[in-house]
Amino acid sequence: MLYLYLEELRDYTKNTLKAKIKAAKKRKEKKALKLTRSHCRVMIRYLDEDYKEVKKSLRGLLKSGEITFDLLWALFKPNSIAFTPTYSNAEDPRCFKVEYANKLSSFMRGEWYSIEGQYLEYDGKSFGLGEFEADVDSFKGPKKITSLACYPLKYHKDVKGMTAQLIARGKRFVAMEGMAYKAMRGMSYVKKKRGVAKVNINGKLTASILANLLY
Repeated sequence: MLYLYLEELRDYTKNTLKAKIKAAKKRKEKKALKLTRSHCRVMIRYLDEDYKEVKKSLRGLLKSGEITFDLLWALFKPNSIAFTPTYSNAEDPRCFKVEYANKLSSFMRGEWYSIEGQYLEYDGKSFGLGEFEADVDSFKGPKKITSLACYPLKYHKDVKGMTAQLIARGKRFVAMEGMAYKAMRGMSYVKKKRGVAKVNINGKLTASILANLLY
């Protein structure tokens, strides 16, 4: 986690703290800020040294748009936006805000990464944040980032286009609030206890039910 914020820490130490020390008028305040800067420098030196090989490997991999399973954690920085197909359907993309990536394992399945985060949800009465989870199974050797089941949106081949598409869909989603009837024809998804069922819809539904079917 610390490594993911290394460059921010470096910038904070070099610029923000430097400016604060210069602007500090009280001797006690200036001393405290200098101590903070000293601690930050120690942390930066530690991270630069301890993650030297990791940084070197990542530089080469990311330059070619690839990643290895053991370095997958480096892609998912908290609060970044991740891209994934809706319930494995590539024709229905979705994005969510990442909270963290956990490496998990089991005897039957082996190893995988669970990418957990939040997305906008509607329960028929009000909007709120729902929990979301996407898995990336173990793989051998370097793999194209865009071929993963879940990856940061910034690596998508058309970030602007995908962002515009999702924002437009989100606006339609928000506009469905209330009990107005809407006509729908197409595929929808219904959450079940043991997974998600695909349902063909052709008729009129209340907006609250439709919103839940769509998301």
